[in-house]
Amino acid sequence: MTAGDDLDAESASLTDAAKMVEGDEYEETEMISVSLSDSSPAASTVIAGQALAHVVSYDFENSTDEDVVVTGLDLDRTGVSSDTTLSAVYLFDGYVRESDSATVSSGIISWNDTGDVGLFVVPAGETKTIDVRSNVAAATGGQTLGLDLLDESDVVFDGSNEAEGSFPIESDLHT
Repeated sequence: MTAGDDLDAESASLTDAAKMVEGDEYEETEMISVSLSDSSPAASTVIAGQALAHVVSYDFENSTDEDVVVTGLDLDRTGVSSDTTLSAVYLFDGYVRESDSATVSSGIISWNDTGDVGLFVVPAGETKTIDVRSNVAAATGGQTLGLDLLDESDVVFDGSNEAEGSFPIESDLHT
């Protein structure tokens, strides 16, 4: 048989030894629950030029017996506002900043950090609340804004973890 030959019934049962798995070790996908936190702010008024306006909070529940590293997060800007309204968006754990600033591009805010500590770590058996805070541009008025986590694929983990929850997870709209 040479490259490009069609498989027939006789050769269809051949196994590619390079793709065989030796042993019984594999990583099982562990689910991490993501939800809107009880500490997420209700609809409120943000002020033009305000620094670190609290827009939304999400809970990440890790029921596994290992720490989980979140390496990527995408949020969707909602409401009637422009991409420039949220001039710098950050992730916080309480009052500790967990990320560098991100900006809005085509309605999406993305953070990615594939280093050893990622964006943040959710300890084994614990729930971590992540607050999303933003600087608000000075020339804003009459706008509404919110941030939504649309899909489980918008949360990326280091390892064999996946997000689960009732998606989309929507924030209240702020004016």
